[in-house]
Amino acid sequence: MKNILLLVVSLPSLALSFVAISSSRLAFSTGISKNAPWLLRSKLVNEDAVIKTDSFITTKSSELDKNLTSDERSIVNLVRLRSPSVVSVSSYAIPTVNRRRQRNSLKKKEVPPVGSQGLGSGSAFFITDDGYLLTNYHVIERAYQMQQSSMKVEEFYQNVTQNLKNSTLLAPLQEKMQPPKPFREAQVYVQIASEKTNIPCRIVGVKPENDIAILKLNVTAFEESNPGSSLPQPIPDGDATELLQGQFVMAIGNPFGLSQTVTTGVVSSLDRTVKGVAGNDIKGCIQTDTAINPGNSGGPLLNSQGAVVGVNTMIISTSGSNAGIGFAVPVEGFWNAVMDTIDKDREEENMKIGGIRNRKKGWLGLKVVTDKSLESALFKKIKGSDGIFVMEVNENSPASEAGIVGIVKNMPGRVDAGDRIVAVNGNALDNALDLKCETKSRIVGEQITITVENTNGERRVTYVTLGEKP
Repeated sequence: MKNILLLVVSLPSLALSFVAISSSRLAFSTGISKNAPWLLRSKLVNEDAVIKTDSFITTKSSELDKNLTSDERSIVNLVRLRSPSVVSVSSYAIPTVNRRRQRNSLKKKEVPPVGSQGLGSGSAFFITDDGYLLTNYHVIERAYQMQQSSMKVEEFYQNVTQNLKNSTLLAPLQEKMQPPKPFREAQVYVQIASEKTNIPCRIVGVKPENDIAILKLNVTAFEESNPGSSLPQPIPDGDATELLQGQFVMAIGNPFGLSQTVTTGVVSSLDRTVKGVAGNDIKGCIQTDTAINPGNSGGPLLNSQGAVVGVNTMIISTSGSNAGIGFAVPVEGFWNAVMDTIDKDREEENMKIGGIRNRKKGWLGLKVVTDKSLESALFKKIKGSDGIFVMEVNENSPASEAGIVGIVKNMPGRVDAGDRIVAVNGNALDNALDLKCETKSRIVGEQITITVENTNGERRVTYVTLGEKP
């Protein structure tokens, strides 16, 4: 006789249902040890916090948590901490002229406007505290291509009109020309948490080779729609190179439009190669049995500490739904490039609004070692134990003029350490992010002090005047 087990678990902003059918005894296990040291502990969530449920009743999180095991409490706290930072993304082709709105100008403005056509949807998550998000390129690919086409048409128009202006005979013709106006234009929106309000955002940059896209939320529109609210916390990046097969991971996303759905699983395998949307091979991908479905694309794959180790990008399935084989692009392949793009975008936006007009970001002209295995190997060859290794130094750069030396490749397979940067302006550095934080707000012509240590353990303080990046 068949037994049927229906288990429904209801959590804040989370509803999971499990149905199991077997011909004999049924069992359900998390497969997690009660003493697992890697689990996120309850300190991350205030036990006195008031939690909203699906009913009109509210209660303290401590009341909801009292019957949970320590392992369950750790996972629930991880969900509460990171789930608000994951949003739903949708893009539309918006009509530039809406006849229905023209006939009824008093009607409340709809977002997206009436007559819009969907181009794609998926998930995204905040990676900075000022509104930058990360998603998959294929989620917003059609919108991006539409925008690029419009920009090319506009650029062509500008070139033609400029040539007409330079011609005495054709100048009158230029005055009669009207700039081209597309019938539709692309717009990307996000929905934050359980809100149904579509907040517009713009595409900052894309990396099709990694299936990655960067979005920037319209913070003004968010504040108007959510008065008194603050942006969700950014999700920090983890280290995918430290993942182990069988390690716990969690995915948060919007499969089939079901917002902030949480699924858990393990790292099934590492260093997989998958075919990207650009036609190239994306190497080093994380394979997981965590349930990933259409709509999860662009969402984070989290480790037990709540750091993102990959961006969920694709599945292998004969039905189009989850079959236990999903892939995430590891953050190591693109994170630094993404942050550089964001820094550049901030600078450009500030110049547009006059925040730092005529001031350009300073350039040091070096790269540092970010690979943990290489860093560990280099430390074994020297006397020191702190600072960050200089990978390479650009010619004729401020770093080169200061005499800073990068690693030396003497022969195939042999690398010798160069200088290490141990402090900037007196502040000790532990990693590449510390260096970026110390220099990102510096401008051209500004002088900084860099404490450098060579392979013999000899330290020196050098003054470096930042230049303009060529």
